[in-house]
Amino acid sequence: MARNGDAYWLYTYTPRMSWTWGASIDDLFSALAATWALKSINPYDQPQWALVYLLMGSMFCFCALLITLHLASFWRVVVLIILGLWSLDWSQKNGDPVVGFTIFFGMVLAEFALSDLPSQMASKSWFLSPLLVLSGLFFMSMPTDFVHQAKWSWYLEKLGEKIFPAYSEIARELASTGAIILVSGIIISPHLREFLSQPPLLWLGKVSFPLYLLHGLFMRTMLGWLTFTGQEPQAFEVEGGTVHRYAQPSEFRIWIAIILSIGTMLLASHYWSDNIEPVFGTITKKAEEIMFDKGIGDRATANGSRPVLPVRKD
Repeated sequence: MARNGDAYWLYTYTPRMSWTWGASIDDLFSALAATWALKSINPYDQPQWALVYLLMGSMFCFCALLITLHLASFWRVVVLIILGLWSLDWSQKNGDPVVGFTIFFGMVLAEFALSDLPSQMASKSWFLSPLLVLSGLFFMSMPTDFVHQAKWSWYLEKLGEKIFPAYSEIARELASTGAIILVSGIIISPHLREFLSQPPLLWLGKVSFPLYLLHGLFMRTMLGWLTFTGQEPQAFEVEGGTVHRYAQPSEFRIWIAIILSIGTMLLASHYWSDNIEPVFGTITKKAEEIMFDKGIGDRATANGSRPVLPVRKD
């Protein structure tokens, strides 16, 4: 129903039905493989295109922590800033221009939050924080299309072309920069931190990743069913001919469908967070117990230190 409804995202990102059970199994495994391949899209769940880049970002974070583990805080930040700017080049070649930039500067923000600077700047946050937050939101408002239809977006594009390499995606680079500026404004403001620490907002943060994982599924199923069930197919002219799709219902019905779908998604995300994620945590812990070298503490070099990797005994 979602594929045949008059809703662009639904009919674009809902795959065709597999013709046989054998083909459906093959399509499923192909889709799972595409999830973890660069520059590929899982046809069953298009929003999961970001998972491979989240994994890549996790590896960037892990490697950066390894190489900066014993550095002083100042020099760790220097290295992270260099890595963040350098990553604008190689992240672009990997398929996503902001994965390294946001990861490394996110680590800089974490270092900033754990330092004494936020408390030292708290007395000035009454004017610094609004300035940073509004500036961040302004950068984040950069559109990806029709940039030249407004002066403010045209100005942002020209600014982005001066700041970032010519080959990068200016809109996403500016939005990521704006998010970093926004978070820095929150970190230095005790009032904003207190406001964002309210239980409902903490709960939304808790269910945000399950919501990301599940929202595509619910949009193509529950939202599609609630919106288009009972609607009569109508002819629509498209490039290449005529297609028949279920017409959109009244705005009232659309709003009811959206509200019910969002409520159900939030409940499912809460259940996932409380019951499914702990299962994966247990699996990870078991894998660590099986794969980690339990005898590493028994080996020692001549000077008494314990090596991480095996040492030749000759």
